[in-house]
Amino acid sequence: MMTLWITESIPPADGQQQSPAAVPSLTAIAMEQLENKSLDNIVLDCRKSCPWSPEHILAAADLLREAGVPLVVVKGNLPEGGEIPCYESLEEAASNLQPAAAAPAAPKKAKETDKPHAPLPHVTPTRPISVAVLGSQSRIGCTTQAIQLWYFFTAIGYRAAIVANAAWLDELSALENSPYDDMVKIRGVVFVSENADTGDYNCIIRDWGVIDEVSKEAAADADLCVLVVGCKRWELVQTTNAIVDAGGMADLVMIAFGANQIAQQDIEKILLKASTPRQTALTRYTPEPFRPGLLDIFKPLLEALYDKGGI
Repeated sequence: MMTLWITESIPPADGQQQSPAAVPSLTAIAMEQLENKSLDNIVLDCRKSCPWSPEHILAAADLLREAGVPLVVVKGNLPEGGEIPCYESLEEAASNLQPAAAAPAAPKKAKETDKPHAPLPHVTPTRPISVAVLGSQSRIGCTTQAIQLWYFFTAIGYRAAIVANAAWLDELSALENSPYDDMVKIRGVVFVSENADTGDYNCIIRDWGVIDEVSKEAAADADLCVLVVGCKRWELVQTTNAIVDAGGMADLVMIAFGANQIAQQDIEKILLKASTPRQTALTRYTPEPFRPGLLDIFKPLLEALYDKGGI
């Protein structure tokens, strides 16, 4: 059994500063396990102190659950009755760890509910389209989803480009060592400046950031409006406010960032209470924006385009 034990580091000597690296990021560890699972359990020992916020622990636990790695907490300051096991001692935690498999697991038997992802259709665009991306709060993943939308529309037959402001393009092109003149390709994804001639493209994607009156007005003329929302417990207030604020926007397709079955139920309840039933495309966690995810989750966008005569 491979168990990672995480505990507070030895306090620094008098007059010395503690390195930020002494407190590891639990979400970074979870992301590593999503990419390459190597652990059977993670024990978070908070007996001395707990430098991680409850929100950070819960976010990491959600990712680790998807990776199949249980997180066990010893004396953590977490809400009672939650989904993360909390114990008073290491001995009690150790007795409840998940054992390692003695032999490779047998192939999983397919369930009736298991359905393969259908291939994406190839469409023939009848006219140029525009897509506006808005978020329920800052750093919720608008730019990541804009890039994933570029992959989707490119895959089904559009010539897509993402409009970005000059300052953002300067930073990104410098980071990737890719000089640009109104247009730059970053790992194959096409970005254009706000003043660029977009006549060569028939799908323009624009990330407008957090939803407010200014971004709503700017996105009003788009063929499709995509609202990126959060599904974590501490994000649901902003998600609810954004859904209510987006009421009345035409052709809005919700995208729940990092969604799972429980999150889907939460979003559906919010939509029902807000009296704005709409189709909901649910994404999976995307640690690397420049890697296409499960693009068929964006298929509800096609239905809206069919209705508007864009295909």
